[in-house]
Amino acid sequence: MYADGRTWAYQNRSTGIANFQFQHFLDAEKVELPSWEEQRAIAATLGALDDKIESNRRAIALSFEVVTTMLSSGAEHIRLGDIATVTKGLSYKGAGLDDGTGVGALPMLNLASFTTTGELKSAGTKWYTGAFKPQHALSPWEVVLANTDLTQARELLGRGFLVPPQYEGALHTHHTSVVRFFERSEYNLLLWAQLQTAEFRDRAKGFATGTTVAALPPEAVLDFELTIPADLHALLDRARLMIEKAWQLERESETLKATRDELLPELLSGRIRAADLEVAP
Repeated sequence: MYADGRTWAYQNRSTGIANFQFQHFLDAEKVELPSWEEQRAIAATLGALDDKIESNRRAIALSFEVVTTMLSSGAEHIRLGDIATVTKGLSYKGAGLDDGTGVGALPMLNLASFTTTGELKSAGTKWYTGAFKPQHALSPWEVVLANTDLTQARELLGRGFLVPPQYEGALHTHHTSVVRFFERSEYNLLLWAQLQTAEFRDRAKGFATGTTVAALPPEAVLDFELTIPADLHALLDRARLMIEKAWQLERESETLKATRDELLPELLSGRIRAADLEVAP
């Protein structure tokens, strides 16, 4: 500890992340840290951001759970293949992959974009500058599902997400499929909700082919019977509002995460003081 109360830690050059495990000081440089009092203030500030991110996550999960429940029961059933098509995504070339800064680079959704909760994981997005066909470009509210799974548990196989508006025109890879309805595009919400149910999870695993790499044959989706609830339009209106709110919270959380990661080195260096920041509840 320094005379003025400051402490120091080592920073690993390979990661650039402050490391408080003092035994790792090979190939390292000494980095000054703020006083203990300031460190506690920093922890409280960043903790408030993490609390808000966690609160958003719970609200999103609850919204998805409610929508899934209210859109998954009904007396009427329609075979999906009679009202929609299932189309694989782009079989892309590695040379076309980009870091997102290239001219004309488009976001490309892939297996890393899926979660087990029906959310789109934006951190898994790839970027692509190569050639593609119009059918590979996505529109808002379309359902994209995983037709491949590289894990033994097959937890992602058949999982789906709805395309948020900010991903309009994004591409999707051949490990995913998009479902497009002939006329009733509002059924996208029904399908998305019912892909999350235990019944469809069992169906996807039962239809899976392959050992090391599991694949979902088209008939697993095309022969699936979509359940049509009573009071469909009222339920869809409510569901849309809930999904839009969830998307808003997801965007807010992404901004909060970026802010947190940008603040950490500034706070530790003393260029910004925690007392000067105000984190909204």
